[in-house]
This record gives sequence, C-alpha cells and structure tokens, in this order.
Amino acid sequence: MRITLLLLALLIFSCSPKKELQPIVINQSSNTLSQGHAHNDYEQDRPLYEALENGFTSIEIDVHSYRGKAVVCHDSEDLGSKPTLQELYLDPLSKIIAQNGGTVFPGKKEQLILMIDLKEDKDLLLDILTKDLVEYDLLIKSSLDAHEIWKPLQVIISGDPPLDKILYDKTGYFYMDGRIHHLDEDIDDYVMPRISMSYRDNFKWLPNGNLSNEELERMREMITKVHARGKKFRFWGHPETAAFWKLLDREGVDWINVDDLKTFREYAAKQQTDN
Repeated sequence: MRITLLLLALLIFSCSPKKELQPIVINQSSNTLSQGHAHNDYEQDRPLYEALENGFTSIEIDVHSYRGKAVVCHDSEDLGSKPTLQELYLDPLSKIIAQNGGTVFPGKKEQLILMIDLKEDKDLLLDILTKDLVEYDLLIKSSLDAHEIWKPLQVIISGDPPLDKILYDKTGYFYMDGRIHHLDEDIDDYVMPRISMSYRDNFKWLPNGNLSNEELERMREMITKVHARGKKFRFWGHPETAAFWKLLDREGVDWINVDDLKTFREYAAKQQTDN
C-alpha cells in the first residue's frame, strides 16, 4: 500500500489551489548551503522553491491541525484557507525527487531537512503527521531503516513536542529539535540531532557581531556543550547581517537561521571565494 501511494505521488504532481506553485529551477552548478536554514519558509513568495533554488538544506514549516490535516501557517486564523503540508511541500518534493533520480538537489546526494514546528494540538498533529508521512515512506529517513539505506528527506519536529510520542513513535520518522536542557535528560542521542536556542533571550542585540567577552564566552560554552554530544546547534531570533552571520560561522553555529535567502546565499558565496 505504501509503495502504491508513493508511486502515485511521484507520477502525479498535486498543488494547492490556494497557493500557485511554479516549476522549480535548480542550477546544477550551484552549491548547496550546509548551514542554510530557511526560517518560516512558507512566508516566502514561493515557499520551498526559493529555498531550494538558493541551496538551503533545512526548511522550517509551522503547522496547525485543521479537520484532520496539518495546515501550514504561523497563526491559527482562517485555517481553512491555508495549504496543507502535503500540498505545499510533500507532493512537490515527491515530483522533484522523481525528476532528479532520487535526490532533492540535482547531482548531489544531499539530504533536505524539513523542520516541522508544531503550533497547537501537538499530540493530534503528531498523529496526523504519522498518517501523512507514511505515504512518502520511501523518501523519508526513519530510525528503523537499515544503516546503509539513504533517503533524501529527514523530518525534525520542533515546537516543544510531546516527548513520549517522539521517543515511542513506531514509524521512526520523528527526530527532535531539542533545547540545551534536554542534554541533561535521558534521551537517546540519535533521536535529537539538533539543539536550538533563542538568541534574543540570551544575548544583547548586536547586529555588528561585536559581543562582549562575557557574552562570547557564554555562547561558546553553549555551542561546545552541544557539539560534545555530537549534535548540531542553531539560534533563532538573531540579527540578519553579514557581520552577524560571520560571527555565527566563526563560532561554529551549524545551522544559521535565515529569512533573506538570496542575500545569505550571496554572503556564503563571497565567504567561500575569500577563503
């Protein structure tokens, strides 16, 4: 049944009538951005497409539950007019992966991370996601897969999800975007590959990146603690300037939260040229 549904998804490109989706163009010679996290991607003019065209390898998607569906939006107003996760992301990705011979990015065996942020009704949303994601089983990484199996998509759940449902999920699809305090809890390392923290709640707003020695040391302690457990680190809610991106890059932040996708791509290309 799973294979049948997947084949149908690969053969039929379904897009939401609520949001027109344009054909994707990915320049095969362009580099993917291993640090690029497209924050609130669904708010871009062309969700998913702009992130992939600019080489982003992690995409943030806020979801609410509505009539048994996971709908994509930040706020809970007018949910009936919002596209579903399948319409805006999963179905288009199925077509892209089929066109590219099993990968999201042409000619690159690079995994795309879908970081799904649960906004309300979190237990119910995980049940809905379990039902939705099983239709794309051959595309989505599962902790139950044999070690040698590679899949083009990984799902990481954010938004303070119910931990027991993540830990005892029987599909293996759900990985967790944790917080620093989770490192001191009894959670298997493989379940939680990413740790995210609010920048604004911990540091002064300094777009020039000139943190005090005290704040810089505190940032380094956070990052070192996360890396010591073999996990990747991300801040959210930080300035979006080249100077600040350079600070995060220098200090070893693994995923850089970005709203201005094109500008960050240009920054990353310049950094690569300069180095």
